[in-house]
Amino acid sequence: MAPEVILITSRNLDQTKREKIGEALWGFSEDLEIPLESEGLYLPEEMLMEAGLPCDPDLLDMYLEDGRIVIEPLEDFEGELLEDAWDDAREDAVLSRVPAGLRELLKCIGIHPASVRDAIVEGGYEF
Repeated sequence: MAPEVILITSRNLDQTKREKIGEALWGFSEDLEIPLESEGLYLPEEMLMEAGLPCDPDLLDMYLEDGRIVIEPLEDFEGELLEDAWDDAREDAVLSRVPAGLRELLKCIGIHPASVRDAIVEGGYEF
């Protein structure tokens, strides 16, 4: 059985990028003596959106695991930093007075605790 290669990419690439990818695939398939066929896997953007995944392939991590194709969003390092900042905010004299539910909401919508603290200290909100 010949090895197979799966390429998942965006349909929204311009013509030049599609041609470069095609040339690279042909070269890759010839070097490894893998026949390049036109059949492949197509995932409509609607399917990705319904699964809660970004449609941009640059934001996806795709790999094979136990005979399955796994598609996941890439690690969100900015989200992790925001999560850590909100964890630290629980010990802050000002931010610790913000109700836990509101802190969680602000974290979920991506507002940094420093912005919230500045608004409170400058008199933008009253608790």
